[in-house]
Amino acid sequence: MRRAGRPGPRFGRGLVRLATVALVVAALPGASGCQKRGRFRPVPADSTSALAADSARAAAEAAVKRWDEGVDEDAARLSAEVVRVAVRDLPIESWGARAHELLDSLAIGAEVGEAPGAILVNFFSRSDPERGSWPWLFWQSDRGPRQQRLEGRDLRFLQLTTLGAAGGPANVAALFARRGATAGQPIALAWKRGSGGGFTLAQTLGADSLGGTGSAEFAFADTTLELQSRTYRTPRGFTECATCPHVYTIHRFRWSGSGFARESSHEVPSPYSTYVRFIHALQANDREAGFAELTDGSLWDQARDLDWHQARGAWRVAPSTDEAAREMVFFRGDSEAYRVHFESRVGDWKITAFEATSRTVE
Repeated sequence: MRRAGRPGPRFGRGLVRLATVALVVAALPGASGCQKRGRFRPVPADSTSALAADSARAAAEAAVKRWDEGVDEDAARLSAEVVRVAVRDLPIESWGARAHELLDSLAIGAEVGEAPGAILVNFFSRSDPERGSWPWLFWQSDRGPRQQRLEGRDLRFLQLTTLGAAGGPANVAALFARRGATAGQPIALAWKRGSGGGFTLAQTLGADSLGGTGSAEFAFADTTLELQSRTYRTPRGFTECATCPHVYTIHRFRWSGSGFARESSHEVPSPYSTYVRFIHALQANDREAGFAELTDGSLWDQARDLDWHQARGAWRVAPSTDEAAREMVFFRGDSEAYRVHFESRVGDWKITAFEATSRTVE
């Protein structure tokens, strides 16, 4: 995925961008350029290349003006038309690079992703990216490039994938991210080709399906295309920061023409995850589940003597604790602190000991 339109100073941007339009349009398919000065000659009325160049120039100028005026949705629509014209005589393999080059030249903000038979461009205001974003899909058809505005507005674009068919892709899926309280939340959207040749939204996988906050990607497993997310939710009775250890879960989905189907979900082993499970087992008085997290069953009674089974103040790990640390300090409420020791056993982690400690490490 390429990101065009790097932030820059606002002074003089409009004049510079408009001056750039003429240079950019000269490179568009169908636009003619001169190698030396000569006497002006009117362009014949039937010159399709001149008309195409004029149309492209007008669209580029209008797009730049709309972005500068803050009319972002209309600016995105005009920018999409500029991209379509720019790639219409190019092989599909060159579309992504051409779109990135063109939009960067015009200082139009965009995230560009490529997949067989299509590209996705997520337009946004370079001067103020927080104003939102507008994704557009471009694909090859029997009649040349086509474009369509997609669902997924105001999201950050991550990745594009397609399932091919004659005359262009039959299915398209994209990964986006929503800005969460602590980090991004991945969202997957899938579209199917409709009877009119365009694409209709067929499926959306949000935080409930992909597991909350974290990351996601499309990848091939043998010959099957999969969506895999690595995400977390803050456990009950705990507070977490963005850089703290988390209880991560891996979710896998298989993608076919009928949509995404869940293949598996499993928790990622870690010392932190073991401690969270142990506290929850204590609070539920589930001795079997609690003992499964310990190397010594006597630790169950020790934890109860410390009232860990009582929901008395939120737990949180000490700042700067490493994800795989064999010793972790946990705070509870406003005054308590405990040092907990872990040991790796058979692909998981077990608690070996714990003791009260000071909070000076906070």
